[in-house]
Amino acid sequence: MAGGTVPDSFLVIRNAQLQVFAEEKEGQWVIDYLAGSYPEIAGAMGMAALRNLVKTAQAKARSHGFHEPQMVRKYAHAAFLLGADFESNPQMAWARQILSSPRYKDPLSRLRALEDATVRYLEQASSKANGPESR
Repeated sequence: MAGGTVPDSFLVIRNAQLQVFAEEKEGQWVIDYLAGSYPEIAGAMGMAALRNLVKTAQAKARSHGFHEPQMVRKYAHAAFLLGADFESNPQMAWARQILSSPRYKDPLSRLRALEDATVRYLEQASSKANGPESR
């Protein structure tokens, strides 16, 4: 590096680096969505916990074949509502069954089934928590 010049090889952005940038941008987009949609819950969680939940959800979403940003966001939304460990929670075996079922032809149909089942689960939980007078 004579004369303070930087070799061209130092200025190359590798595909792995671009992937990290894309994942960071996607993660921030998901965080913004969750914090905007659920400000009280996200605020109570704290930004560090929310960031960790989203980062974990991104990895788990990809392991299920959810690679598109919208799909990752939807999976992270379910993890936010159900708990980051919802897949291993015995009370939510239904979610694990959906995510591992060969019944669904593609990742999107599996994700839609997870969303629908999540809504039903939360409605039932809310109904039970509010008692018979809420029906």
